[in-house]
Amino acid sequence: MRTRAVRDPNWTGRTVACIASGPSLTPGDCERVRQAGLPTIAVNNAGLDMAPWADIHHACDGRWWHAHPEALAFDRPKFCLVDDPPAGVRKLNLVSGGGLDDRPDTVRAGQNSGYQALHLAAVNFGAARVILLGYDMQHTGGAVHYHGRHPAPLRNPAVKDMPGWVAHFDAVAPELERRGVDVLNASRATALTCFQRVALEEVLPCPV
Repeated sequence: MRTRAVRDPNWTGRTVACIASGPSLTPGDCERVRQAGLPTIAVNNAGLDMAPWADIHHACDGRWWHAHPEALAFDRPKFCLVDDPPAGVRKLNLVSGGGLDDRPDTVRAGQNSGYQALHLAAVNFGAARVILLGYDMQHTGGAVHYHGRHPAPLRNPAVKDMPGWVAHFDAVAPELERRGVDVLNASRATALTCFQRVALEEVLPCPV
């Protein structure tokens, strides 16, 4: 039996939502997740405005946390993987490339924070089912994120980066399936084809 890495929280066997910051993310979808009471990991800016109620806030770059000191006020676990984060943000061990890693406090990078959030949910926190939102993995409608571009010195993904991101998800999908983790992609627009596509209203039929 594999050992879960980070010990808090314990979401073993539960359905978890991962909310990334793709252009297709909507406030209504995030509100539906909130009303359903799902444990939630929010990525980057989504943890500030779209899902400020999220249980976990992950932003890979320590510089993101320095650029958004208001995020430090939320009483919840906060994670990053690179750079020197401010106090209150837990820096996990980073392993470049894709795949999964069961070592304590360790996350495979997959080249993007959305991949890392999925890793946290499924491997580190033990989720049995993960619902993805805002995982566009493309510049939907020419937009980079639902909130526009990050200001300098924060990085923004280029179109040429996206196929590499998708390839990491394609490669890890069979491993997640072997582990019994069901991943549902409820993003409104997405380049990911390796996970089952669903409408959020189908899996969370609660009113908003």
